[in-house]
Amino acid sequence: MILAHALAEVMDVDATEGEEVLYASVDPTSLDNLFKNQFDGTARDQGHITLTVDEYLMIVSSGGRIEITPQNNSEE
Repeated sequence: MILAHALAEVMDVDATEGEEVLYASVDPTSLDNLFKNQFDGTARDQGHITLTVDEYLMIVSSGGRIEITPQNNSEE
């Protein structure tokens, strides 16, 4: 899954570890289903989902854009 590989790259870990971290937080099939074509074949070309996975904020858009940023949980 592209999302797991993107997360692994940001985390600077092996892709397998990225998959384990992602799959512990979200069901990949459900995530894929959010953006697949509608029943009539019309593309879902608008929308996004925001997830927090292992202290990273992930924004995934229906167009395939993936943004991953580390969360700063410290009080300053």
